[in-house]
Amino acid sequence: MHKKTFFIFIFCFIFSGSILQAQDHKSKVAISGLAGVSFPVGNFASPDPSKGNAKKGYTFGGSLEYFFKKKVSLGVNLMYSSFDDKDTSSMKNRIVSYGLVGRYILNTHPEVDYYLRFGLGLAKFKIEGSSATRSYDLKPTIAVGLGFSYKLSSSLSLLGETVYNQVLEKNAKYSLGGEKQPALGFNLQHFGIYTGLVFYIKTKQPDSSYQ
Repeated sequence: MHKKTFFIFIFCFIFSGSILQAQDHKSKVAISGLAGVSFPVGNFASPDPSKGNAKKGYTFGGSLEYFFKKKVSLGVNLMYSSFDDKDTSSMKNRIVSYGLVGRYILNTHPEVDYYLRFGLGLAKFKIEGSSATRSYDLKPTIAVGLGFSYKLSSSLSLLGETVYNQVLEKNAKYSLGGEKQPALGFNLQHFGIYTGLVFYIKTKQPDSSYQ
């Protein structure tokens, strides 16, 4: 219910403010840090013995982006997520992901940006137990979502994001005694709700014309 309410909140603001002009971030560098809760879904959360059995966890990380257009940025990010096992508290599911990230700002409000978030990169998945750790092969990961940033000052904004993440881990294997073990057998899917701050650095005076 909380996730549905959050989506409704985002969409209402997007469409209600669509006729207003967005902030001009062209030629700015954006440095952001965020953290929040993550909810495993699909096979990652399934209690089936051959699946993930993961419960709600946490995520934190950051990104460095450059706005090469007024409403479009591209950069790099690093994210860390951790999920406990539903039945065994000593078992942890860890995901470290990094790669390209970007956003497309929807034309909304002079003090509030609403944007589409996207990411593409690589992820390392580990299952840590009390006696052993399984470290799986590096695999591709994708992320898509919605976000907003509220202007606190000319260079600082408060942000919030809701993002769907998937690590294509189905065919990933881990090594034991120098030998590859059977593949994991499922992808890692989780849905996150994050909040944080973004700091903008102006690299040059933006053009007065619309880009």
